[in-house]
Formats: sequence, structure tokens, C-alpha cells
Amino acid sequence: MEEDKHVQSEELAESRGWLELTSGTSAFDVAFAEARAQYGVGDGELPEKRWDSVRTCLKDLDTSRLHYVRVPEHHIVIDFDLKDDEGNKSRERNLEAAAGWPPTYAEFSKSGAGLHLHYDYNGDPGKLSRVFAPGIEVKVFTGKSSLRRKLNGCNNLGFTTIGSGLPLKEEKTTVAEKTIKDEQHLEKLIKKALRKEIEPFATKPCVDFIFKILTDAYEDPNMHYDLTALRPAVMAFAASSSHHAQDCLKLVSRMPFKSEEPGEAVEASSDKLIFFDCEVFPNLLLVNWKFEGEGTPVARMINPSPTEIENLLAYRLVGFNCRRYDNHILYARLKGWDNEQIYMLSQRLVGGSQNAYFGEAYDISYTDVYDFCSKKQSLKKWEIELGIHHQELGLPWDQPVPEELWCKVAEYCDNDVI
Repeated sequence: MEEDKHVQSEELAESRGWLELTSGTSAFDVAFAEARAQYGVGDGELPEKRWDSVRTCLKDLDTSRLHYVRVPEHHIVIDFDLKDDEGNKSRERNLEAAAGWPPTYAEFSKSGAGLHLHYDYNGDPGKLSRVFAPGIEVKVFTGKSSLRRKLNGCNNLGFTTIGSGLPLKEEKTTVAEKTIKDEQHLEKLIKKALRKEIEPFATKPCVDFIFKILTDAYEDPNMHYDLTALRPAVMAFAASSSHHAQDCLKLVSRMPFKSEEPGEAVEASSDKLIFFDCEVFPNLLLVNWKFEGEGTPVARMINPSPTEIENLLAYRLVGFNCRRYDNHILYARLKGWDNEQIYMLSQRLVGGSQNAYFGEAYDISYTDVYDFCSKKQSLKKWEIELGIHHQELGLPWDQPVPEELWCKVAEYCDNDVI
């Protein structure tokens, strides 16, 4: 038995050999020496300037300090942010998960526990899905987005080129057409998974199976279902996992237990402007939006899934003070954060915490009305000053909203969007 353990340990060490992050020379620093880069302000969590005003290059900076750098669109980063059973970021789990990927340049994240794998992608990075798996994100740097990094350990490899193996936004394997006939059949498949009758007959694979069939059914425009009554049972099942409870629960938080109502979906067009606003409560995330033009209806996304947010980001989004608030709320949901986590993020954003912001979230909107307002004041004050209809909600922001009042919150949000 001891000999077997020794052999396993040697095999594990060999598979991770390329992840010895002890090199003193960074291939990233060399390759992108001329790339525009800048330090942050405060604790370094925010870029200091707009990119149009930045004249410094990466070679001008001390890369052991937190900084931001513009990289080519073909350069992508796989961000491993897995946590241990106590909820702390786990270097061991991240190294273990990364060991199965193609060897490439790697470096630790700012904390020293997360892990970034750098690849050159020979496809269209704009078609990549941002979510690979719970705790593993695909970072794509299109538009004016930038990479936030702090060099505190890297390997001595260069960038490997890949062109497959990553999920695409357009990939929609519609189970409903071939397997799922109706809501009743979908319910039977979920209950079969809850009884662990799906190979390999363990909790995590069964949760993965439920996530896949619900996601595929949700993406099928001809499939209409409402299985929200099964959510508590699926959540309890996920929590029963001996080794993957946290990952399973994160997956449940992203499961679409209910299809969109007919007529809710709109044809995507990146050339169109969309005006949007978010409202956040402990149990409710509301994202309301409308196309530009007087009289166009307001769409309501109540507790949207990451996929819904990803689809919304295909448009040119316009918000009010969104670069300092709403963009970060959308980005958190895109990463799979649940309502409670997003509520805590909202509290930190409102409180002005410098550690609350995502560097990648600032430029996901097309523009921010607040940036070019002649007077810096709240949207409500503008509504009053300009004589525009305004509405007060009258609900405590720190308390859960009863489900029967969700429509009232949506109406309040409609008003701000309009």
C-alpha cells in the first residue's frame, strides 16, 4: 500500500512538472514588453486612467505590483479560482485541475492561490463562452478590456497555441430534439439523476447531467417547461456530495429550472443600443433593459442565469453609473455568483470598497451616461430636476423581497430604464 502511494505521488509530480512556478523570467513580460499597461489607483483594484490616455508600456512597470495590461485579442487566459471545503481559494485544487490542460506559460494570480494559464487561440475569441466550469473562467480580452495581473511566480514555458476544447457561445447541443420530448420527460430524467441512476452513479456526475439537460432544454425555443418545484430537491442532493458540495451548489445556482415565456426572446444584434439597469436584494437580482427608441418595451430578467447575461452582453449596453456598479453586478452573475454573493458585492460597491471591483467589468458596457453628465448626481435627482416621472420603491434594500412583490420591483426598475 505504501509503495502504491509512492508511485501515485511520483506520477502526480511528473504530470505537474510544467507547473513548477519558480522561474525568475516571465515569458509574458518579454512577449508583451511593448503592450500598453498601467498601475491601478488606491489598492490597485481600479485602472488609473482610461486606456486612450495611457502612454506607458509593460516594460515601464514593476510587474510584481498589481497592474493592468492590454493584450492581443488572440491571447486568452484560463483563470482557475477553485476553493477548498472551507471556502478559501485552494492552490492545491487549482494546480490539480490545471495539470490536465496542455502545458503552456502559467503564473499565479494576485493572491498566489489562483492560477492563470496563458494560451494563443487560433479561432475567433469572441465566440468563446466565458464560463468553462464552476471556478474555471475563460478570460477574453476584446474591445478595451485588459488583464489584471501581479507577477509572483511563473513557469519557464512560452505560450501554447490551441484551437479546440473550449465551449463556444453558439454551441447548442439540443437534447430536447433527440431525447427530451416534453416537460414530463425532462422531470423523469431529473428524478432519475436524483436516484443516482446516471453513470457513473455518483452525486457530481448526476448534478452535471441535470445541469446539461436543463441548459439544453432552456436553449431549445420549442421547449417550454417549469420545474422550479424541483429546485429544493436538486439543491439538497447537490449539498449531499461528500467532496464536491460547493461546486455542485454553484452549478445548481446556474440551472434554468424554467423556460422563457414565448415572445421574450429577441434577435441579437451587436449594432443595437440597449439601455439597462440592475436592482439587487438578498434574494433577488433584477436586470431590466430595452432597445433604444421611444415606446420600445422593457424586458425583465428576474434572477437571470449566466447564459442570459452572456447573451445580453452581445449588445451595446448603456447604463447610468454602470461602470462603477451595474457592470460589476452583471460580471459577477456571468461568473456564476449566486444571489447572496451578488448582494454582498452590491453592498461593497455601494460602500465604496476598493476591493469590490472586477478589472474586466469596466468596459463591458458601450458607454456610461454618468461619465458625460454635466452635473454628477444620482439618476433620481436628474429625474426630479428634469421633470421626468420618477418612482420610489419603499422596500428595505437589506431585506429579502416576497415573491409576490417582485413585479413591483420590476416596475420600479422599468421606470429607471425608460
